[in-house]
Amino acid sequence: MTSSDHNILDDFSHLKFKAGRRFAWSPSNKTVWYEADTLDSDDGKLALLHEISHSLLNHYSYKSDLHLLKLEVEAWTKARSLAAEYKVEVDDRYIDDCLESYRDWLYRRSICVNCGTNSFQDEKGLYNCHICGARWSVPDSQVCRVIRKKVTKKELPAMS
Repeated sequence: MTSSDHNILDDFSHLKFKAGRRFAWSPSNKTVWYEADTLDSDDGKLALLHEISHSLLNHYSYKSDLHLLKLEVEAWTKARSLAAEYKVEVDDRYIDDCLESYRDWLYRRSICVNCGTNSFQDEKGLYNCHICGARWSVPDSQVCRVIRKKVTKKELPAMS
C-alpha cells in the first residue's frame, strides 16, 4: 500500500478493513473487504472508495434487484467525488464494466424459467412472467451464479 492508501484507510477509521479475494461492503460488521494486491492501481483505490461509499451512504440492505442497481450507481457517484479528494484517476470504462456486471446479473435473474421472456420482480422479491405466468425466486447473494427456482402456487407467500 502506498501512503495515499493509508490516508484513505486512516480517514475512515470507523470502518474495519480486511484483505480478501474481492471488494465488498459488509454492513453487518461495518467491514470493507478489499483486494490488497490491487491497491497500487487507481482502479483498486477507486474500488476501495466505492465500498467505503456504500457505508457513507448508509447502504445496509436493498428491497429488490433494481434497488440494488440503484445503490450501486449511487456508490459509484460518491466514489467519483471521493476520488477527486484522494487524487485517484477515474476510469469511466472501469466503472461501466462494474455496473455492466450488475446489469448482466439482473438480466439473467429476470429470464423466465419457462419461456425465456425477460420479466419483472414484485414487491415480495419473486419474479413474474407477464407472458406465461410463471413465478420464480432467486437467491439474495450477488456473488453466486444465477440460480432461478420455480415457485409453485403452494409456495407463494400470502397476498395482503
